Amino acid sequence: MKRQEIFDRIQAIVAEYLSIEHENITFSFPLIEPIYSSSSHWWGVSIAGDELMAIELIMKLEEEFDVEIPDEDVAQFATVQHAVNYISNKLPPSKNEVNSKDINSWIEDFKKKLDLTIVNGKESLSSVFGDYFSSLIETLQISRNQKFVFLLVGRTGVGKSSTINTLMGKEVAPTSRRKATTMDVNYHENELNGIHFTVVDTPGLCDDHPEKGNDTKYLELIRSKVKQIDLLWFVTPIYETRIRSDELNGIKLISEALGVEIWKYAVIVFTFANKADNYLIYLKERTEDIQEAIAEYAGYEIASNVPSVAVDNKNETTQDGKKWLGELYTKVFVRISESGTIPFLLATVQRLSSNNSQEGSTEKKVEFDARQKELIKEKLFSVIPILKGIGGTIGSALGTMVSMVTKVEEFREFGKLGGEAAGEYVGEKVDSAIGDTLNFFRDLFS
Repeated sequence: MKRQEIFDRIQAIVAEYLSIEHENITFSFPLIEPIYSSSSHWWGVSIAGDELMAIELIMKLEEEFDVEIPDEDVAQFATVQHAVNYISNKLPPSKNEVNSKDINSWIEDFKKKLDLTIVNGKESLSSVFGDYFSSLIETLQISRNQKFVFLLVGRTGVGKSSTINTLMGKEVAPTSRRKATTMDVNYHENELNGIHFTVVDTPGLCDDHPEKGNDTKYLELIRSKVKQIDLLWFVTPIYETRIRSDELNGIKLISEALGVEIWKYAVIVFTFANKADNYLIYLKERTEDIQEAIAEYAGYEIASNVPSVAVDNKNETTQDGKKWLGELYTKVFVRISESGTIPFLLATVQRLSSNNSQEGSTEKKVEFDARQKELIKEKLFSVIPILKGIGGTIGSALGTMVSMVTKVEEFREFGKLGGEAAGEYVGEKVDSAIGDTLNFFRDLFS
């Protein structure tokens, strides 16, 4: 089932249920919002404050698409776009995925559908790319209109902002070594490669200062300001011998303010990796200590799966000689929410494809080893199931497309030339970020 069909059916259900005109139900239309009960410390869901409406709508979606939506997943339906993403990923292979046995016949059909002339902007995507590539490109286009949100948690001066700035390749959060004197929630709105995203900082949350003890006020401040979190960064120096009391209090407050489920979308980042005398021992022991602290609120199953990564913003490698930027990117990519995965990829993809290095740029290229590539593929398969079927054919099919459009026979080869030309072609005719992303897929699956 195509994503557009899923959207159309969800649009019809929501429009009828809420008595709203169809055209007012867009991908960004707010659907289900979380509600918090201070007495039970439990997150629920509602539509415009009505819990019953949320429950009834979920039941209608289950009936319409013949899927089961567990209670713990309902909070993922923040907007219609989130609902489309969830349903698309939930549908069984027979309904939503490409049958690998049909790939060869699809490629032949795909070739026949290609126009022999340069594509103009008015032609439908399906007439140019075929149904499967059309679906893939449509998914990427839809994600361009979505944003993602990072939440930074950690003491002032431990390198929170410096680390995220290095990952994103530009300053997306201001750096400061001045100790926070108040507990606050600061928003930093950003745009990269046409994708909008927000970095939320929590100065004072893990700092020992006179305002400590007023936790109730800060809990309400977090709940009122933080509406969407796609990844929580818990940042702390690797060289500490134990978890500080202010960090323990920060873990407690975050767990109470945002619910323990937030730790499913979290990563522990250890800064100043080269200042630890016994780097690997510190990494292991510090990870275990922080996971244990998280487990007090979220339980062992969730806490033990929160991964860690060591970084050093003054060096490209850690003490074992390994480059840490690729590992950081991989951990972030794997742990970020499904709805934030593709927007994050689109925002950063220019740093991932070798042919997209901008002249004069000082950005470090993010490089991945074989293990990291496999982890990224696994996450992509869960977010874009169609890649399971066409991932291995992207380079050859795109090369064929360029060959037929440009009439350069050599582009039919499965190699780098055809793939790069295809990515550039798609970038020109559809969207540069999407073309870059197809190039990245070509590199990843080759």
